[in-house]
Amino acid sequence: PRYTIRMVFSMELYGFAALTRAMRRPNHNAVLLADIVINTTVATETGGTYLWESIVGDPTHGNGGGYAGTFDGNGYSISGIYMTSDSFGMSTNFGFFGAINNEGVVKNLVLKNSVFLSTGSIAVFAHNHYGMVSACRVESSVILKNEISGTRVSGVASIKRLAQNGNTY
Repeated sequence: PRYTIRMVFSMELYGFAALTRAMRRPNHNAVLLADIVINTTVATETGGTYLWESIVGDPTHGNGGGYAGTFDGNGYSISGIYMTSDSFGMSTNFGFFGAINNEGVVKNLVLKNSVFLSTGSIAVFAHNHYGMVSACRVESSVILKNEISGTRVSGVASIKRLAQNGNTY
């Protein structure tokens, strides 16, 4: 069964992410009830106090293993995200969600004032994206850094694949 987790604090967001990563079929729903700040300041040189790990740990899972729930930002923002490709043994291709499968929906969410550092392909929302991203945006001082030529950098998804349900962003 799907559960809806309502979040106000950054620790609730971390708990949701940990629960989702531990699931074989990550399909819990989430709704933000306030703006969430993970780090009050982030910088490319010094990073942030708290590292963020993708909601679905391995973005290469794609259609079968990506986030399958509905994440409703409810118009609120998540800021102060600090991710590097060295964090938590991630692959070099990642994003905030890692991957969104064909049942996954991310909507009404703003990601801002954050730093994403990678030596491979990087997308703020998801590296592999099969589902639907709607009314979402990247705002303010989002800094993307990429050190290998020929890799992708994107605000939404570095790889968008046609979903079976026809959803696009």
